[in-house]
Amino acid sequence: MYWFVDGIERAKIALLPAQWSEFCKWATRQFNHERSLVVAEHDAMMDPVAMGMCACLCARLGAISEDQNLGMRKEDAADLPSRVELERSIEELLSKQAKSGIFPKYFPMFHYQDAGSNFCFTFELMEAVLHEFGRDENRLLGKSKFITGLEKAVKWCEDNRYPLTGQYAGWNSGGDLKSVRKEQPESWATAVVYMFLWELIAVLSRRIQQDVLKKYKARAPKPRPREDVATNKQTISPALDELLDIEVLLQGKPNNLSEVLRTRIIKNYRSVDENSLRRRPIKKPLSALLFGPPGTSKTDVTRAIADDLNWPMVEITPSEFVKGSLATIYAKADEIFEDLMDLSGVVVFFDEMDALVQTREGGVHLDIASQFLTTTMLPKLTRLHDHAQVVFFMATNFQDRFDAAIKRAGRFDLLLCMGPPKLSEKLHRVHRVYSMEVPNADTKKVGAAIKKFIKDDQQLQDQLSLYTFGEYKAFLKTIADAESSEKAVHQLAEALSRTKGTKFREQLKDYSQYVTLKLSDLDPLDKLVPWTTLADLDKETFTLKDVEKKNAKKEAIPITHIIRYFCDRQQSKEQY
Repeated sequence: MYWFVDGIERAKIALLPAQWSEFCKWATRQFNHERSLVVAEHDAMMDPVAMGMCACLCARLGAISEDQNLGMRKEDAADLPSRVELERSIEELLSKQAKSGIFPKYFPMFHYQDAGSNFCFTFELMEAVLHEFGRDENRLLGKSKFITGLEKAVKWCEDNRYPLTGQYAGWNSGGDLKSVRKEQPESWATAVVYMFLWELIAVLSRRIQQDVLKKYKARAPKPRPREDVATNKQTISPALDELLDIEVLLQGKPNNLSEVLRTRIIKNYRSVDENSLRRRPIKKPLSALLFGPPGTSKTDVTRAIADDLNWPMVEITPSEFVKGSLATIYAKADEIFEDLMDLSGVVVFFDEMDALVQTREGGVHLDIASQFLTTTMLPKLTRLHDHAQVVFFMATNFQDRFDAAIKRAGRFDLLLCMGPPKLSEKLHRVHRVYSMEVPNADTKKVGAAIKKFIKDDQQLQDQLSLYTFGEYKAFLKTIADAESSEKAVHQLAEALSRTKGTKFREQLKDYSQYVTLKLSDLDPLDKLVPWTTLADLDKETFTLKDVEKKNAKKEAIPITHIIRYFCDRQQSKEQY
């Protein structure tokens, strides 16, 4: 009956409510009858295996009642045994398991004329138990008796394999004494054992993943089913598209960050989930080092990717590694990466890792902890990359301080310099600054007014393009601030309509004294490369080492955030 219902559900065959009601009543009667005999220790009549299959049947019917497409109503399943009763019956079943790992033979299911009685094979039962009681809502996997029962069953599989040709092996259920004496495997018994082992791996992997995600307080994805009005299709990266886009240089050519991440990572993984990745990892770009000035949305971009993939996100910070004493750092690093290797279909974000992967070149002195972590991170990142079951990112403000080996191919597929949002994004997508879904008349007015004010001033255009998202939003708040986004942007539009261009430009110049990337800090770069506008700098090739060489000649070029940023812009690349 269990396998019949299993087939009905897998084939998506809808039955009449009356039929489902009859199944539920019959299953409940059978379960209560079989369990009463087991609890009473009625040696002559009890059949724990039949009780276990009854429990699986009741559990499956209860699960089907949640799916209205098959025709069952919830009231049809109202009299089924509770989850507590069913789980307790499985514990009672396992108390009858032999030390060898299999169950004694009780009553046969049917009789073969030549081979004799045929019994339910232990692994037919155990596969059903795992399928029905390995669900997220069940608590058996947290109980030692259940784990011990699984261990004994696996031990029997290991000890009772019959070798076949080459690397293959099979099993015998013991139903035919002739084949047992000849140590010949049976096709059905072999298939059932593999079904059990496959289900065991799937259930344990899923439960371990849940525990690891809970341990690291994983961020759940925020599903965003939004349709593109023009094509009437769901957009590929709605969460990523909600952020103001950033320009990155790849092989010296400007690219939109969103397009790079969409084509290299999101499109490759958005159609796979935890289970499919465990069975067949995708050997495509899956990691990126994000570097650039503070406030350039590295965390927000990583969260958007997790949302677009509909995957949870685990954030790992240096504090995870250095908890406790120096003596525990080795064990803690091993523990963290072993946990990450247990994950599948998850975005992992290593944040603020500068101190743990510092360069060992140029006479830089590292303390013992940093020396160890820099060295130990190399093989662990390679292993995580080769395992190919998670997408991972590492963020830093200063990539030049990273050990060169960390940045090589085989660990990070993309090196991406994160800068401020493009000026065009700031002007044409003001609605996103205020977390509004779509632009309105006010947001369009604001963008048009700012564009008009700075139209003839290249320096102000360059400076505004260097504002980070947070700085741009904070600057707009100095002009108009209100509790709600709609009210704030309306007040801003009204204020800008009354403001003269000269006043706005003065406000912008004044506020620019307090931003991270000051255009004036680029002036000393004249000693290294000729430039007039920011666009000129992207045509030049220079590195931080070139700046340091100039400084060694006492041609002072202070290494400010903006100097470092324009050196780093040249370092973005693909390496897979």
